[in-house]
Amino acid sequence: MTTQDTKNRIAAMVSSMRFERKKPPRKRKKAAYAAVKTELDGIAQDINALRLALWYAEYKRDFHTLSPKEIKQRLAELSRRIDAVDKRHLSDPDSL
Repeated sequence: MTTQDTKNRIAAMVSSMRFERKKPPRKRKKAAYAAVKTELDGIAQDINALRLALWYAEYKRDFHTLSPKEIKQRLAELSRRIDAVDKRHLSDPDSL
């Protein structure tokens, strides 16, 4: 392969590439991302608290501290909160 062939191949590859810069995000978009992140962080904290409570009950073999009914209720509440975040922020693709 000659030097000219190599140069032609490189030129063909570079011509097909796009080097445009992305537009910087708008303040409204940044605020929307921050709101979603804040809400999801709160949900994650509650999930971790439930995990810790389950671990503690298992570790101490004290299964009366957390009933299956209470676990179901907490999981249902977490599910409702996740659905609320989805409806509020993520159902509209243009919102983020």
